[in-house]
Amino acid sequence: MNGSFLLDNDRHYYCTSKHHGVDLEVTEAVYSMIGRLENTSIKDLIWNCITEDIIPHLSPSPPDVETLRIYLTVPLYHEFSNAKQHLKLQKPFAKAALNLQRAASKVLANWWSLTSKSYFERLVNNFKIVCSYILMNQRIPEGKTVFYDSSLVAMLDLLAFLNKINHSVDGLKVSYDTFHLNDLSDYLDIRVDYVYWLSDQGSGKLFLCNYPFLFDAHAKVQLLETDQALQMQKAMNDAAQSAFVSMFLSPNSQRTIQQFLVLNVTREHIVDDTLRELSQVNPADLKKPLKVKICGEEAEDAGGVTKEFFLLLLRDILDPKYGMFKEYEETRALWFTENSFEDNDV
Repeated sequence: MNGSFLLDNDRHYYCTSKHHGVDLEVTEAVYSMIGRLENTSIKDLIWNCITEDIIPHLSPSPPDVETLRIYLTVPLYHEFSNAKQHLKLQKPFAKAALNLQRAASKVLANWWSLTSKSYFERLVNNFKIVCSYILMNQRIPEGKTVFYDSSLVAMLDLLAFLNKINHSVDGLKVSYDTFHLNDLSDYLDIRVDYVYWLSDQGSGKLFLCNYPFLFDAHAKVQLLETDQALQMQKAMNDAAQSAFVSMFLSPNSQRTIQQFLVLNVTREHIVDDTLRELSQVNPADLKKPLKVKICGEEAEDAGGVTKEFFLLLLRDILDPKYGMFKEYEETRALWFTENSFEDNDV
């Protein structure tokens, strides 16, 4: 099979790390034709050949660069899009590719980087569908994260390898969202995975947070919100602990320790007051939950004052007098001004 699908007119000669000599369009057409065959005997023969005679015997140290051509042709086999076959097909193939010694792995990475966009997308999708299939069948309970599965690890590690290849190409070979598992939230709560990942880093356990390229915008927003909540809680706990220790070590101290970041502002000068208050804050306190006090008003901030504060602040910082934003007449859109805010005498 390794001598099949070669470029014609002797163009397949002189196989190197930059020239594999395989006609991938012909390869795809042939495998597509095989997939449409009604004769199951021929299909079974090819299946057995690939899954029993070829993939299990792939060597981590191939004797010649030409033997690596199998890693280009086999992924075009139509059964690679069938996640149910992963134990006999995608998993052993992924493990063989990942176990290649450094020189061979480098050649394969270069060959995959030279393939067409459609080929590379198909390669990525072949392993993504297996990830989704495994996660779906794990039926992860609420409050738990992904269970260890050697097939899933192989898929994720190969996707990480492909993602690295994608970033080695100028301008990306395929869009970064090609690697996103958009149905991830259907199978588990990524926030739970993140919390476990934070507490067990270096443990060798399987966490999807070790593969951040899988996360779409929605998942990343969830992770940022979770991280923010954890940091705010930690800042509050640290403040409470400091107050407790201070009470015993310095019982006569008049110093108070706030569990919140408190901003005292006026409605008339809300931008200037906010900048002044923030300039006097310890950077560690910026992680604390925010409370706003508007001078001259008795309202206790239970969330409503903070919401109003941001509305007023946003309205004022868009004012041209601060020089932070510029309105474009053609589109009526606002965008950051080209001049640095720090350079303006505001």
